[in-house]
Amino acid sequence: MSILSGPVSPFALFVLSDKIGADYINRFVQRTANSNDGDFFLTVVHIQDDFNPYICAPNIRTIDKGDDERNLDEQGTRPPITNCFTLPFVGKSLKDCAEYLRKSPDGKAWSNEYFCALSEEDVGGDTVMLEIVHGFWG
Repeated sequence: MSILSGPVSPFALFVLSDKIGADYINRFVQRTANSNDGDFFLTVVHIQDDFNPYICAPNIRTIDKGDDERNLDEQGTRPPITNCFTLPFVGKSLKDCAEYLRKSPDGKAWSNEYFCALSEEDVGGDTVMLEIVHGFWG
């Protein structure tokens, strides 16, 4: 069985500052989706359960197409998130973010090559960092 090429996986979005609130994250995620044909391509990283730290990542879903298998489109986080949303990477480094992604279990439908991060400086400039996972080695 072969795998056909499919959609681009959502990027993990790490929030690195506790000064970035849920309202800003909601507006940011919605605005990026609006500018990309309504595709929610950012998955906000939050760890609700220490025993399952990757539950926030979408799972890969496939369908059979005769002798082939095709990945289905996956969406990232859809607003609204609430103020009680857990942001475990506040105060962490980009290297910590990359390490978390490298340890992702198989079957997760987010990019294992790139991720995004929001810092306090990004909010001031209305920007986001796009990073390469493999740029952060041990």
